[in-house]
Amino acid sequence: MEVNNQTIFVDKYKNSIIVPIGKNSKWILVPFHISLIKNVSMNSEGNISYLRLNFFTPGTQQNKSAIVKFPHLTGHSWLYIKELCLKGKEEKLSKPFKDIKELQKRVKLKDQIDIN
Repeated sequence: MEVNNQTIFVDKYKNSIIVPIGKNSKWILVPFHISLIKNVSMNSEGNISYLRLNFFTPGTQQNKSAIVKFPHLTGHSWLYIKELCLKGKEEKLSKPFKDIKELQKRVKLKDQIDIN
């Protein structure tokens, strides 16, 4: 599996996405499990598109099928990513957008089957 450091990679086998964060030649690939993603949307303005990822965080209401459990931590200041907005050309963001939506559906369906 080859991951390019300037594109979003959707790993359907590990149920995660890998997002490049950084600038110029200093990219860091950051993985996020699909169960942490609350929703995803894409907007276009001309030939530039914005892919927006909203994440579950402690204190946000989750639906019944959500399996995200945050530990109760005391004595520390913890930071959580609530939203991530990625900017790029539409052709670079449309496939990851579709793949993320498809993976969310597949994981939710699998979770519902496992519950029943």
